[in-house]
Amino acid sequence: GIGAASSVSIPKGKNEVLYPLSANGGAGIGAWKVYALGSANAGGTAWVSSQLATLEVASQFVTLSLQRAATEQGQSTEVVGKVNLATAFPGQAKVELLGLPNEATTVVKMITKDTKEVIFPVKTTKKTRAGTHKSLFCRVTIMRGGEAILHSNVGGTQLQVDKPLPPKKNEPPKPKPKAVAKKKAPPKPMPKKVVRLTRLQKLRLEAKKKREAAAAGGSK
Repeated sequence: GIGAASSVSIPKGKNEVLYPLSANGGAGIGAWKVYALGSANAGGTAWVSSQLATLEVASQFVTLSLQRAATEQGQSTEVVGKVNLATAFPGQAKVELLGLPNEATTVVKMITKDTKEVIFPVKTTKKTRAGTHKSLFCRVTIMRGGEAILHSNVGGTQLQVDKPLPPKKNEPPKPKPKAVAKKKAPPKPMPKKVVRLTRLQKLRLEAKKKREAAAAGGSK
């Protein structure tokens, strides 16, 4: 369950080197004694051994459940991950979304032991290859005792990148609505002309009304 490179070389003039180790899901949990053997050609092969060191193998601190995402070339989307905390860790942990296709970018996120969800904004360009990209995964880096502990493959998901839909062809112009003739309003009646009577006409009219009134009174 523990993996390491078969050997590493110490550069000339240096007296130390980093020896990366990795553990898979089958590694036994516990404290293990390890040591390193070194050799060099000094007029013949010389061997040297390090002192015993303790390698602690612990359960994963955190895992991620990533959701699938989809977008079109030149557009943006989000990859959402649920944070599953197994062992509390101090401070912040760095989370990277890796395995994106060319011309697709995102940002590094930081989480704590209290984080429940992490969201990666993903930007694509028109040159991002269309298709289903199944190689997305997260890498989590946790600092403990001054040492970086890598969770190198935490959760996996897919990103679907589609080509934009072609623009719709020009549709035939819609027929213009027929003009509806407005009904003409009936003509307004002409105002009656006011006839102004002369003084003589007024006297004659008054005399006529008196005669008619007298005649009406005599017939009773």
